[in-house]
Amino acid sequence: TQRVDVQELVNHWIAETFFVNTDTGNIKFYRTTDGVSKWRWVMFDYDWALFPSTHAQNYLEEIVNPRGHGVGRAFSTVLMRELMKNADFRELFLSSYVKALETTFQTERMLTIFDRMVDEIADEMPYQIERWKSHSSVNSWKSYVSTLRGIVSEQNGIIRETLIRTVSGTTSNRTLSAIWRGYYHMSRSDVESRFSANKNQSE
Repeated sequence: TQRVDVQELVNHWIAETFFVNTDTGNIKFYRTTDGVSKWRWVMFDYDWALFPSTHAQNYLEEIVNPRGHGVGRAFSTVLMRELMKNADFRELFLSSYVKALETTFQTERMLTIFDRMVDEIADEMPYQIERWKSHSSVNSWKSYVSTLRGIVSEQNGIIRETLIRTVSGTTSNRTLSAIWRGYYHMSRSDVESRFSANKNQSE
């Protein structure tokens, strides 16, 4: 905790697993050159995030997979596995995830941002397509936009269920489920109650 901003580490993994970024090993982090600030993470290389064929996968349980994470499982999970042994960190991780799902990653908020971003580039897309041939037509681009918007509209519900099943240790992966049960010792209803409790606190 003297060198790392633990909340930012938690935020990093929440974002990576919410958007199901399958390239989790490609990361950037920073601190000031004077060494006064703590290490923080940068949202970086989300090319494979919210991909149609993978956006519903459970990447949350993978962050403690002893076999590693990222492409080819080439990156160690030792840091998160060790941190998860600490009760304060486990509470920070769970409470932060619940809060993120009910605030930052709330569906209507994300759709509002998504629509605004689409509107900002819509007029330029014909020129983009003509110059770079990134799509066969504007209608083709609009089809991709529609697909992605559909994913955004359902991602919160998918990841909420993923969080509940992962923390309660009830996923189909028996090995990783056992690891998560060992961390939290919570039932499905225990995890579900955290959502209602967080909602009541924010009202």
